[in-house]
Amino acid sequence: MFSDNTDDRDSYRLSTRVAANDTETLTVTAPDPATVEHLRVRFYQGPRLDVEVRPFVEVDGAAGVERYDLVNYADEPEAKEYVDGDDDEWPFSVSKPIDENDVIGVEIQNTNPEHSYDVTVDVEVDFEGGLSRPFAGVVDRIRGVLT
Repeated sequence: MFSDNTDDRDSYRLSTRVAANDTETLTVTAPDPATVEHLRVRFYQGPRLDVEVRPFVEVDGAAGVERYDLVNYADEPEAKEYVDGDDDEWPFSVSKPIDENDVIGVEIQNTNPEHSYDVTVDVEVDFEGGLSRPFAGVVDRIRGVLT
């Protein structure tokens, strides 16, 4: 799912072992304006749905720092507001614009009282704006014809 890195794209790996009954928050700061394009959440064998992962971005807003989920959870009363799994890998397509110094992160909560677990979240960021990239290609082609 993830493309090869180019000068316009970068991937960030947020990975940790979360202790029993603990919560970890891992973050990376965006160096430039970009678009978060893809996420891949990897659960290794063992947690049996005891690990809850919430990918997010934090941006400076009018009311201070605002947090936005990167995964659209179901709009049902019984729906989970996190990603979980056991020996699973879940890919997500995302299109979330971010600015320089916005924070890309993941909150990982382990609800198991006895065991620690490993989780990895890969985030792909496009510094060319993601969905606007095809438009830039068209403009370049037109410019080539006119010059």
